[in-house]
Amino acid sequence: MRQIRHCFLYYALLSKRFFKKFSFIILLCTVPLLVLGLKNVSAEDTGMLKILLYAEDPEDETVRELTAKMLKEDSVINYQSVEDVDTGKRMVARGEADALWIFRDDFINRAEKIISTGRKGGGVITVIEREENVAMQLARVKLFGIMYPDLSYALCKNFVKSELGIEATDEELMNYFKSSGNEEKIFNLELVEGDAAGITEKQNYLTAPLRGMLALMIILCGLAAEMYYLQDKEHGILDAFSLRRRQRSVYVYQMAAMIPVAAAIFAALYLIRDFTGVGRELLLLSLYLLDSVFFCNLVRKLFGTAGRLGAAIPILILGMLVVCPIFFYFRNLSAIQNLVPTFYYLRYSCVRLELGDIGKMLLYALIGGALDMITDWFARSRA
Repeated sequence: MRQIRHCFLYYALLSKRFFKKFSFIILLCTVPLLVLGLKNVSAEDTGMLKILLYAEDPEDETVRELTAKMLKEDSVINYQSVEDVDTGKRMVARGEADALWIFRDDFINRAEKIISTGRKGGGVITVIEREENVAMQLARVKLFGIMYPDLSYALCKNFVKSELGIEATDEELMNYFKSSGNEEKIFNLELVEGDAAGITEKQNYLTAPLRGMLALMIILCGLAAEMYYLQDKEHGILDAFSLRRRQRSVYVYQMAAMIPVAAAIFAALYLIRDFTGVGRELLLLSLYLLDSVFFCNLVRKLFGTAGRLGAAIPILILGMLVVCPIFFYFRNLSAIQNLVPTFYYLRYSCVRLELGDIGKMLLYALIGGALDMITDWFARSRA
């Protein structure tokens, strides 16, 4: 009981010491600033492309339905309607928009004429672009997909009359066309691990990597605590402790630095609604903290001194930013990804957590703890 009380007192004193360090306060304040900044940005109209929509005939029912569908859609393309075509052209020329889509008047009749005669003529939509690139080509494919339900009847009508030679009134064809509709989905999205329930929820593409960036901050704080430990060791502050107690004290250093940041991250995930439940998030964060402790310990022992570790920290964080599935996911880097605890945390945060997943994170901690104890034993035997 006395040892536990002593450990908590040591933790409280180290936490107080860390909170007096300006660099630690800056690191801690980065969490809410990063969350609030991205939350404000994601609340605005954002998108990979900004496309302006203009209708030559504002009273055209088909065009109104098409543009309304685009404006209401949750997409990485930001659609915006303009009332004047010259204004739209100026915005594209100035770089304020990527493209202007002009929906021609008499939209359906033009489409039917093109389908029946095969002549392109002036087209049904005029596209004015700032530059041609892959994103714009994909946007036009998406445009055709949005238009297709309205053009499919014209295609069906032309096929029945021209190819099959069946004489039927427009009313008969329309009734047949509507009766043959199928509302079922062609594609059903499922995850290999877990279900796809979370995929359908609305999530801004700017805030999607936020969990990974926040998770790396725990690693950063753990490495910073290792630096403080090495500095104290070099300055003789830990000389009063035995070698065994000195080796164990590093865990208190890490917890004093990492737990406040983990608490801030827990609150941040709740604020941005990237939250899957209190129990689940606490379990994942606890396992991640445990894995990160041993990871940071082994990194400290690999570099040895505070100077070398400080020089390596930016490279390590940048490397994990690439290796872990934060912005990109590389399947051919699995051998490296399995060495980083952040990879497990991010992987299991987006699927249904099962006992096997918990077991893998615990196995990581057991292997890391075993390596940590073995290296400590070798250090004591050489002393």
